[in-house]
Amino acid sequence: MIRAFALAVGQLGDPKIRRIIMISLLATIIVYAVLCGGAAWLMFGTTLLSGLPLWESILDWGAIVLVPVVAWLLFPAVITGILGVFLEDVVKAVEARHYPDLPPGRDIPLAEGLIGSVRLVLASVALNLLMLPLLLFPLVGQGAFVLLNGYLISREYFEIVGLRRQPTASVRNIRRAHLGSIWTMGILTALILLIPVVNILAPVLGVAAMTHRAHSLPQRPLLSA
Repeated sequence: MIRAFALAVGQLGDPKIRRIIMISLLATIIVYAVLCGGAAWLMFGTTLLSGLPLWESILDWGAIVLVPVVAWLLFPAVITGILGVFLEDVVKAVEARHYPDLPPGRDIPLAEGLIGSVRLVLASVALNLLMLPLLLFPLVGQGAFVLLNGYLISREYFEIVGLRRQPTASVRNIRRAHLGSIWTMGILTALILLIPVVNILAPVLGVAAMTHRAHSLPQRPLLSA
């Protein structure tokens, strides 16, 4: 697994990968601005307790802490969803450099990629918001955040790689059969998403590393008839 991420880091200079990184940088700036701005507007721009000025003031001050926390929670889901339609290009670049012997994979239709991205965003946003109270407990909340987002990321990234070569049912069966190692790849990606600045690279590194992991599974099931 570490080798998969090392190979992914080693390919960051690839022109095709650099293009996705620039999109990731732009998307990160926009996502943070929208999430923080939207959360701040909901907290400060609305009057929920107009008849109770003291409680309204407490709510506003609490929002100063809550806004960045909510933005931090939602960032992995939103940035991964936005980049989802571009990450197939990362898979193609990795396969072209490291696995030139592979038969050509099918191009995933744009609509199919968008559906997968939207599904991931909705599921992750809903589950992360439900998990928000756990952040009151040190380490428990952070651990749950990494495990949950690691699972969602691993599922989505493995399908981005696998659906180029196998039907949906087969890809999901393969993922379940190797759930431990594939989920671990997602967890490592989720940890990278927690590191400021470096998290810009997380989706690219994650899907590139997942490509290496997918093609190193025993018996290479993605290539079976």
